[in-house]
Amino acid sequence: GHTRRGYFVDGLGAAQFALAGALDRLRAVREAPSSGSRSHLLASADPANPYGAAIFTQTLRGASSATLRAFIPNWGPPSPGVLLAHFPAWLAFALVAALALALAARARTLRALDVLSALGLFALGLHAIRFLPNLPLAIAPAVAAGLTPLLARIPRLARACLPLAALAVVAAGAPRLHGVGLEAGWYPERGLRTLQRNQAHDRLVLNALHYGGYLLFHGARPLVDGRADQVYPEPLLRDAIEATRDEATFDRLDRRYRFGALFLDGRPEQRAARFLARRPEWALVHWDDRALVYLRTAGSDAAIAFTLLDPCDAVPSLGRALVRSRGDDAIAARLRSEIERRLADGSRDLEAHALAALYFHALGPTEAARAARHLDAAIRIAPRHEAVVELARRLSSRP
Repeated sequence: GHTRRGYFVDGLGAAQFALAGALDRLRAVREAPSSGSRSHLLASADPANPYGAAIFTQTLRGASSATLRAFIPNWGPPSPGVLLAHFPAWLAFALVAALALALAARARTLRALDVLSALGLFALGLHAIRFLPNLPLAIAPAVAAGLTPLLARIPRLARACLPLAALAVVAAGAPRLHGVGLEAGWYPERGLRTLQRNQAHDRLVLNALHYGGYLLFHGARPLVDGRADQVYPEPLLRDAIEATRDEATFDRLDRRYRFGALFLDGRPEQRAARFLARRPEWALVHWDDRALVYLRTAGSDAAIAFTLLDPCDAVPSLGRALVRSRGDDAIAARLRSEIERRLADGSRDLEAHALAALYFHALGPTEAARAARHLDAAIRIAPRHEAVVELARRLSSRP
């Protein structure tokens, strides 16, 4: 294409370089009444985005800090529980950094700039979780300088072991985060394969915010990408998050975008969209502790969807299905199929083995060996989990 020559204003987007005719056509599309046509929102860092950083600044002006904190978890302040659960490596570094800065202050080698940088970034970290990773990067040189005299007194072999210890701390904390770390089971791979198998990734997907980047990387079309939450209009972000909790918001978004699939958070404590269990147009076709995948009932996997077991009410729904299956061979066969499917979807998650243990235990002595096998699997996954303790107590006697 062509660009305009002349003088330009520093800090404004790349639209000022475009020819007048191109801008007029863009404005005509923006200002025209809605006709069902689709628009595409580009990230501000995307070189194909003609508006550049102007999108970012305009979005921040329209978004309030309170709203961001309320609807986007990593915009909220960190609590001790969150730090211990998700940032153990950061906490270890914070302790080492405090020691290093104290040593540097004692030796009078601490610079005022290092102190100001540390305090400023620490204040940002207290304001929002997403700023915490910046602190170690900024004060690493000051930490290294403060620890140098101390490290000089340590034997060479011990010094060589310190990086290995640091890597061990990071490796211990990393698998706790979605899509991060050394454990492949923390990726929602099976859910993604379900989307791809049904070609649902070609249509717009209502997704959990933190899975947007993962879906984009694999060619799907998520509604929102959590990595660029500052770029989206605030009402869209709010609706995308609330759609899994509020049925009216979900219906409004579905009428507007006509989703082909839903790719939601599968963690038991984060599951939402309870209203989907009574919506015949949506079928739950994948269920594990990473993701829940729903397709419209026209999808090819709708015939083998979960209809008896409910991820938002797992154990009670199993009890209700067991009652219904007494004397009804079709329901009994369907329930066994769903239990097997749940194990196939999440062969390494606690909930799948707990449900299987309860199911086979309820079938009587003929299935006692299978019930015990799944109980053992649950104990290996989380031996001290309260659900495992309760499961072992239940299975110690006949139901």
